Amino acid sequence: MKQKYKFNLRIEEIPVLGGFVKNSFVRDQQDFLEYSPDFNATYLKKYVSKLEAVESLINPIKLTKELSVITERIYSNLVGLRPLLNRLEGYANRASGNLTIAPKDFGIKEVRAKITSRNVEATLNNLKILLENVDNNFEALKTKGYSEDARKEIGNLQKAIKDDNLAQNVKMDERENHVRTNIVVLNELWEQITDIMDSGKRIYKSVDSVKAKDYTITALKKRLSQEGKRKNIEKNEESAINKGAEAA
Repeated sequence: MKQKYKFNLRIEEIPVLGGFVKNSFVRDQQDFLEYSPDFNATYLKKYVSKLEAVESLINPIKLTKELSVITERIYSNLVGLRPLLNRLEGYANRASGNLTIAPKDFGIKEVRAKITSRNVEATLNNLKILLENVDNNFEALKTKGYSEDARKEIGNLQKAIKDDNLAQNVKMDERENHVRTNIVVLNELWEQITDIMDSGKRIYKSVDSVKAKDYTITALKKRLSQEGKRKNIEKNEESAINKGAEAA
């Protein structure tokens, strides 16, 4: 019989939430021990061991590093499109009287927006439309100075991004399949997480509402959301710093 996940969270959220629960449990272990002798040092050791096993399962070092390299290359190529779009826009404006569509309808604005949001799939979809418009109006653009090499440069970046996006998806599927074959490990950790959360709520519900929240799934999901936002902000800040260093 095929096993099912016992949790209703994204797989990658399990070790993060498990870390929150571990920190609260370590802080409150004496209260837990007074509640039941089950929550002894051996219990914590087993929990930490399962948490580390799941972390290694979900974020294998080699695969994580490979994904990081691919992701950075994708973002670098997305940024590399910007100056090419600027020049293309200039030529489209200069050739506006001889185009089959208005320069604003080429799709340049849409590609820029998707680059800004780092939506790779949408960038590729909009870039395909843009290049079709370029090809349909190439002769008019060419008379204003737009070259075949400039068109190829955008096409080469499009292909590089598409190839890396495919490679990224393949590796993520590889990781997902690896995780799914180890569903028992995830479920065992979740069982211990829910045991701690259930006991924590029983210990603190009527005596300490603040601590009780640390063992409530609703509050923990909110922390997961905040943690995700914080990491995105840090990543964007790091990217801005790196861009500033490159421009210096």
